[in-house]
Amino acid sequence: MTGTSAGGRARIAGAIAAIAVLLLAGCASEPEPTPSPTASETPTPSATTTPAPTPTTAAPDPSDPSSWLISADGIGPIERGAAYPGAIDALTEFYSVEPSGLCPELVYLRRDDAADVLVIRSEDGSSVHRVWVFGSARDPEGLRDGGATEAGIRLGATVAELQAAYPELELVIERPSSTVYSVGDDGAGWIIFTAVDGVVGGIAAADTKFTPQELCA
Repeated sequence: MTGTSAGGRARIAGAIAAIAVLLLAGCASEPEPTPSPTASETPTPSATTTPAPTPTTAAPDPSDPSSWLISADGIGPIERGAAYPGAIDALTEFYSVEPSGLCPELVYLRRDDAADVLVIRSEDGSSVHRVWVFGSARDPEGLRDGGATEAGIRLGATVAELQAAYPELELVIERPSSTVYSVGDDGAGWIIFTAVDGVVGGIAAADTKFTPQELCA
């Protein structure tokens, strides 16, 4: 789309040529002056604005969880609200899919070199309700990569780093050794961070800032 700059309206000015009439008494025999040819003006081509290219976001690579974006909308290729099982189709080549024995809504995706993914489905199992990446914050080997938020927070970040990245962060639950933080709003959704001993061990894309009292809720 080409826009017009402020004050760039074309203005048309009318030019009036002054004609001098020479009245030379007694000089009728002198030839009348021949008007000099008027120089033609070469129109100046108007500048054209080239539309800026529309930025494109690369699709998440299912095989590379370190490159995944974690947002309120979802984690990597798993979008909150997407139809299930289509939402995880791109991952089944790289992850084992393990239904939970706790309740039918929970599905785990696991691989040896990446963070575990937990998909919490809707009650009828037809869509993704929430999605988590998590590990063991107390085990250095248990915090594998599962992507990062736009602010650069990933599993293993400290609470101090989390608070610096999100000044608007809300402390939702505080216990002696564990805390839960959220950032977002009820319209766009929330990113939930769980921390143990000051280290982020779980990140979720959810519709509420509170973690459910029951995992199957």
